[in-house]
Order: sequence, then structure tokens, then C-alpha cells
Amino acid sequence: MKGQGQGIEFQIALLLDDVTDAKILSDGLRELGIFAHYYQDLDELWVGLSSYTPHLCIVDVKRMSEGNLIFKQHPKVKNHELKYAFFYKDSYQILLSSAYGMNHYGLIRGDLAPLDQLKSVLRRRQDEVELIAENKDLQNRIERLKNRSQKVVKDLETIQIKSNQDKQLKAIVSEFGKVNSHSEMIGRINYFFNSWSACKGFGLYYLNSTKQKLVSPNIEGKKLKKLPDLWLSNPSDGGIPDYAQEMAYDVSYGVIGDELVALRVFGSENAPDILIIAEFPETEMKFFNWGQLEMKLSSEYRRCLLQYSKDNSISSHRSSVFELFESLDNVHFHKSDYNHRLAIVDLSYIVEMTKQRVNNRFHWRAFEEDFKSGLDSILNGDFLLCSYGVDSFLVMIDKNYVEHDFNKLKLFTSQFSFWKYFEDSSVIMKNFESINVRLTAPSSINIIRQMHDGLGDIMAVPKSNLNRPVTQLDA
Repeated sequence: MKGQGQGIEFQIALLLDDVTDAKILSDGLRELGIFAHYYQDLDELWVGLSSYTPHLCIVDVKRMSEGNLIFKQHPKVKNHELKYAFFYKDSYQILLSSAYGMNHYGLIRGDLAPLDQLKSVLRRRQDEVELIAENKDLQNRIERLKNRSQKVVKDLETIQIKSNQDKQLKAIVSEFGKVNSHSEMIGRINYFFNSWSACKGFGLYYLNSTKQKLVSPNIEGKKLKKLPDLWLSNPSDGGIPDYAQEMAYDVSYGVIGDELVALRVFGSENAPDILIIAEFPETEMKFFNWGQLEMKLSSEYRRCLLQYSKDNSISSHRSSVFELFESLDNVHFHKSDYNHRLAIVDLSYIVEMTKQRVNNRFHWRAFEEDFKSGLDSILNGDFLLCSYGVDSFLVMIDKNYVEHDFNKLKLFTSQFSFWKYFEDSSVIMKNFESINVRLTAPSSINIIRQMHDGLGDIMAVPKSNLNRPVTQLDA
């Protein structure tokens, strides 16, 4: 028998009348590795039990009461928290009557090898203490497993919810579609959030043209809330600043709802261009990936800005014939600054080919897009392209690159595969000598005369040359 079981320090309290008996039991217990606390009076034990509870208490029946104190009346005895055994001798065996009815662990007869009797009581109590500790440990393990199981179940539920919401996000984003301008973006956001069943209401803010006021779009939507305009302290060219976002959120609280989500749509600046403030049920959208939705909306918005910038860049190199004639006449009549040289790409021969081959379709749109795209790639500086009907292109070459670009223009035109835009590409033109590229003076009248006066020359090309097919393209 050892004094400790499963790391438990076994504690014994002795309440004995005779010090000699106490020493005998205490020495014997020390040999077993158990140290006992000795009390000679009941009041000392009473006070001691208030601060700790020994695993076993050995009580001399001669000390069962003292003054107003009665051992069986101690709170830890009454609630069965204290475990105890009784000590007696033959000379006062009659006092055992005071222990009748009490739930003790045994009787130790002091006249007959009391330590051996105590060992059997100790063994029983130690086994019990160890079982209690083991049961407690098992209970703790069960509780940990239960908590872990609950956590796993909760994590699985969370994962499932997140998975469902990711699928929902993917489906929602796929329905957003493409936009081509800021106004289209606002309109699509309006449609998008109005169609979102989980959305209870929403509002929009973006900077007006002065960049000093947040405005809400004047459009209709069953869930769209009209928000008041908000003035900024200073114009903001870098998007909606943080303090303005806070103002917008504060204004929206209550107007839209209480469970608000703020989504920022970024363009080319560090601050957002568009602020969406929407109400969603918090429990239903607890794990929704708002950051990814922000990223998707910003990605589409940036794409439309990039496309818009690209279209503007291309349109800056395009001109209508009326605009071009106006600028040329300013040069001719008013001696305005002239930073270009005018080149004419004469396509009258191609027009005549289509007239002679009426059953062989020519793909005009594809031809125009490819031809202009090719010119965009070879010309430099501030050039302009202008269609003059279907039989010529007018090219305003930047004067700084005129020699270089005019040679590239002639080379490009001579190598361009005009024939492939006919439906029946097996009919190949013999040569492209009539696709003339030339520089001319900057004057609208000059261009009109050249185009109309030159038409007779083109018409004079023998039909036999136009109708005769060849089997190989002349490089």
C-alpha cells in the first residue's frame, strides 16, 4: 500500500483521546507513506475541516462530542462529504452507541493491533479515491470528446454553410454580366441587388462630376433607397475618402436598415469609386464572403474602365469626314497650324471588283475593322483615320513621322490580303496596282476633286483585266 494513488496525496485526520494511540497509528501510517494530521479536541478538528477535507478521518468515540459540538452534526458529515471510521477500546466500548446509524467505514479496536485493522479500511478507501479520480478523469475525457465532437459538427455545418454561400456567390456573380461604362455599372448594381432575394434594401453613393459631393443615383428600384447628397470638405480626385465612407454609413443606418453591409467598388484609385450599403439578415449571411464579392464587382468595374479608356484611345485616332474637312479648310482658308500630312488610300479598284462580281460577296465590316486595326498598329504619334465612303481611306499622318509612316503605309497596303474578304477567295485579283496610296494637299475641295475626277480613270480599267482570275497571289 502506498500513500499516493494516480498522483493523489492521501490525507488522514486523527481525532484520538490518547496521544500514545495517536503516535502508534501515526508512525504506522508514516511507514506506509501517509502523513496524518492529529487533533486531540473536537473543536480543533471542527475548525480544520472548514479549510480542507481529508480522504479519511479516524474518530475516537470518546471525542464524538465536546460542549455544544457534536461530530455527527458537522456539515461535512451531514452531507456525506467527509468519510470516517471509529476508534474504540474495550474499556469504553459502550460509547459505540453514539456511532449507531452513521455511515462509517469500519470500527478499529484499539486493544488489538489497530494498525492492521486500519490497513483494511485504508485499502478500501484508497481504492475508492482512485476510482473516483479515474471516473472524474474519464468524465473529463468524455466531456472533452463531447466538446470536440460538437466542435467538429459545428465546423462541418460552418463548412457546409460556407460552401453553399460560395456557390451562391458564384451564381450571383455569373449573373452580373459585363458593363461598358460607369452608368451601366450603376444600373447593373441596381438590377443585381434588387434581384437578390436575401437583400432587404440598399443604397448607392458615388462622387459627382465636381468630386466634392457624394450623390445617390436618380433611378428606380423596389429595394433601392434614395440617400441624401453629402458634401465633402474638399474635392477628392482619388475616390471616396474614409471619412466620407463613414458619413455615408451613418446616414444609411436606419434609412436602409440596422444590419448593414458596406461594399466598396474600386476603380483605378486607392479609395473606392462606388459605395454600396445594403441590409442582409445577419444570421443567414454570417459566413458570406463579402470580400470576394467586392473583388468581383471591382474587377468588372475596372474592366469596363479599361475598355472605356481603350475605346477612347482608339476613338482619338478616328474622325468623321465632316470633322476632317472642317479642320483641313481651317488650314486652307485661315492658315491654321497644320501638324499632319494627308494621305489617300484609294480603294476604288476594290469597289469596282465587287460591282463586276455581284455574286461573290465582299465582307465590308470585317475588312474595315482589320484594315483600320492594321493601320493603328503601324502609325505613330497623333494620327487620324477617316473613311471617305467605301472607296477610300483618308489618313492624317503625324508630321513628325511622315516619311517613316508614309513608307510603312504603302508597304502595309501593298501586302494587305484584300482578296480574302471575298466569299469565294479562290477568285484572286491579278495585282493591286490600282490600290493607290498618295500624299495630297490639305483641302476638302482638293480631296473631293481627286475622288470624283479620279473615278473616271478607275472606271476605264478594261473589264477583261477585272474578270480574269489568277491562281497565285502576286507578292
